[in-house]
Amino acid sequence: MKKGILFQFEIFKKFNVALNLSLNDIRSQFRGSILGPFWSVINIVILVVILSFIYGTIFDVETSILVPHIASGLVFWFFIANCLNECSEIFVLKRDLIKNIAMPVGIYVLQVIIKNTIILTYHLIALVPFLIFYEVNLLLKIYFVLIGFIFNFFLLYTFGYLIAFVSAIFRDIPHIIKTINQMAIFVTPIIYTKEMLGSRFIIADVNPFYHIIEIMRSPLLNKELDLLNWTVVIASLIIIKISVIIFGKYIQDKTPYYI
Repeated sequence: MKKGILFQFEIFKKFNVALNLSLNDIRSQFRGSILGPFWSVINIVILVVILSFIYGTIFDVETSILVPHIASGLVFWFFIANCLNECSEIFVLKRDLIKNIAMPVGIYVLQVIIKNTIILTYHLIALVPFLIFYEVNLLLKIYFVLIGFIFNFFLLYTFGYLIAFVSAIFRDIPHIIKTINQMAIFVTPIIYTKEMLGSRFIIADVNPFYHIIEIMRSPLLNKELDLLNWTVVIASLIIIKISVIIFGKYIQDKTPYYI
């Protein structure tokens, strides 16, 4: 256990390495594009406008409630979904580096989370105008948003570490994760509110994606904090983190053989 904890600290000591890999990845992804990451900002703005119109008309919900909810939900959802999708493929994509450079494989998972955190900051540009237009006080509970993000950062890293290793063994896992993410956006209160579920609110309560999003979205929209959201996220982080500490060294040693 002690060795596992020290091994995880070794990964975060190389944070600068992961950051540089992330920046290089972003430059490579958007090379040749005039707008670069701002294309994803435009996509979110268009999605928010279209979905708000459709769901607001169908369910007769006030735009002052629905638009900030959808905008913040989509921004945080894309962050979560992209982290999980990319983590499921990262060890295979980085196989040459993993086999030839003596470096903790967790660095590449950390690279994915940092990269999507940087892209998240661009997406927040799309979110701010909607919040300002609908008079949401951005500074009222901003510290809770940051705390929620920190918890989710480590949760996605630890879970992504396990996903990356399992996906290296079973190559069907990335496809399964992408399918789950595609379905999850419709069964998670992202583009509709939990209240719109009525008596079927249990759909949200048993959905971990809802709790992960909500610890960042609720304080951003100045809603009351829900203890259930934080309990689910913190408990999940503790359980998964213990698993990573226990199996982290095994994953480091065995990953080169599976890729």
